[in-house]
This record gives sequence, C-alpha cells and structure tokens, in this order.
Amino acid sequence: MYRLLALDLDGTILADDKSVPPCNREALKRAKAQGTAPVICTGRALPGLKTILQELGPEAVGRYHIGLNGGILYDSREDKVVQVHRMEPEAVRRVLELGRARRGRVNLQLYTEDGIYTEKRCASTAVYERLSRCRLQEIQDLTVLADKVVKLILIFHESEGLKDYGTVNALARELATQLPPGTVGCCSCEYLYEVLSADCSKGTALEQLGKRLGISREETAALGDNENDAAMLAYAGMPATTANGTERIKDLCRYVSRLDNNQGGAAEIIEKMILLHA
Repeated sequence: MYRLLALDLDGTILADDKSVPPCNREALKRAKAQGTAPVICTGRALPGLKTILQELGPEAVGRYHIGLNGGILYDSREDKVVQVHRMEPEAVRRVLELGRARRGRVNLQLYTEDGIYTEKRCASTAVYERLSRCRLQEIQDLTVLADKVVKLILIFHESEGLKDYGTVNALARELATQLPPGTVGCCSCEYLYEVLSADCSKGTALEQLGKRLGISREETAALGDNENDAAMLAYAGMPATTANGTERIKDLCRYVSRLDNNQGGAAEIIEKMILLHA
C-alpha cells in the first residue's frame, strides 16, 4: 500500500482552465479514506496553495503540503509554514540583475514564504494572477527582500506568447552558465523560468516529509507532468504521469495514463495504482 501520494497541481490534478475535474476530487477522497495521505506538491506560493486546498476540501487531502517547488512545507491543520528553504541573499541579488538586464523580454517575480512581489505590473502579471489565483504586490525594489526569498521567476510578457516553449527554453540555455553558484533554474511551464537554491526541490522536500512521517520511498507514489516534478518522481517508489506529461517525465515514470489532465488522468492513475493496490 502507498501511504503517501504526492500530487503536482498544474497539468496534473488541475485541468488547463485551472479547475479540478470532479473525478480527481473523488479519487483523492477514496485514497484518503483507505489510508493514503494525499500531499499537494506544487510550485505555487502559499496563497494559491491554500485556495486549491479549500477547493479540494479536507476529506480529499492530508495534513502536510509542499509549495514553491520544495521551498516551504505547510501544515494545513495548524495553518502554518513549518519549514522554509531560502536562497542566499547574494544569489538573489545576482539573479535580479540577470532579470533586469532582460527587462524588455521578461518580468521578475519574487517569492517569500507567504507572498509574491514584482517591481512592475504588466500584461503577463495579470495573466499569471488569473491562472494562479494569487495577487502580486508591487514594490519599488525587490532587492530589499533578498534575505527572505525562496524562489525567483522570470515570466515572459504576453506579447511574446504564453504558449511558446521555444522561447523559455532559449532563455534557459542562455542563463545556464550565468546563474550564480548554489542556484538552479528550470522551466516549470511554457512561460515560466524558475530559480531556486540548488539543494531545494520537490524531491528533497518529499523525502524530508517522508522521514517526518515515518514513510519510506517505497511507500510513496507521485504524480507530475513537467520538469520541476522530475526530482519528486525520481524519489517516489511509484512515479506516474498523465498523458500530457513531457517526454522526459514519461521516461521517469512507471505508469503513464491514457487520459490527459483535462480528462481526469490523475483519477485514472489513482484508481489503478493506488486504490487497486490497497
């Protein structure tokens, strides 16, 4: 039996319109009722994570959840962040410089354990807020928050297209040799390039949560679809992805659903890999 079930949100549990397919919610309820703890494991900030938890309801999720790609561990029972993994302030300042040098192409977003900040609102800011259901705070200089940063995002402007992996991958290659020591970058979707501490990932956070709960990797299943899910899937004893997962992610997984995230692919996986193996 899998005692821990780590679940990515965007592209996995959520449909493209960011709604939760009813079959996914029902499958999670059944998994929890049989003794499996569903853990949301997302790149989203705490406000967006809380919104999804409220939508799913306590009967469909466990106590602990991972946000900011492993940067925070949230205890929903106590409503508090119990673990934070921050970036080094000097690394933050360097990444901000790299982003500002590309100001015409991208907009910077800075994430602390409980908020999201930007220096200038733009078209892409509004798109991001609508999709993530989070409100960004505008401040004059992000550098003043350097000692509180969990992750940074370079988000492409709407004019450059929010569905162009070629653009974000080109930026990833461009920045690969320029990121400061101790940091790592990855594309979490077709318009976001994320930078965190090199030792911070969904996989590391999931391993630490397993130790906290006394649950082994062999008793852990994980569902994800994109590059920021790779470490989580590599750690889990049962890694799986929906039909829309990237080719690299599919190569990491033991099961790929027939259905995509819009059709309830997560429910298919939970039914076949969790509920039938209780």
